[in-house]
Amino acid sequence: MLTTERRRLQCQRVAELAREVLGDLFAVHAGEPPRALREYRESDAVMLLLRFDPRLAGSGVDAELEARMDAALMAMCEMVTEVVSQRSGAEIVAGNLSVCATTGLAVFAMRVAGEEQRSPCHRVRDGRGRGRREWEDLRLASRST
Repeated sequence: MLTTERRRLQCQRVAELAREVLGDLFAVHAGEPPRALREYRESDAVMLLLRFDPRLAGSGVDAELEARMDAALMAMCEMVTEVVSQRSGAEIVAGNLSVCATTGLAVFAMRVAGEEQRSPCHRVRDGRGRGRREWEDLRLASRST
């Protein structure tokens, strides 16, 4: 039980640190802080939601400016995981990045590594549940009937 509580607190600290680092990086890049920046956490998964002025990305009209913002945000995702890993001592794995330039919204997904033995995905892979092939076979069988 104590390890689970420690893990929860570790993931919480990592999420908060990731939010701070992303805010600082964005402010340096854009010359202004984000309009909003929130972190959400579920177990070892971390999601950062960043709102920015759409004019910084060309408001969906300037393709070159939008491409520059996309590239900057992709680099920020990698930098956040690297900095947070170094500062926290926990391994952070970058996930997906979704950007909508017209609304000024970027969503970063990442994961705090180390929870693999308790992860449902790994339990399935270890044979303690249905594997991917079994689910695919069931899905195909249900379509043919």
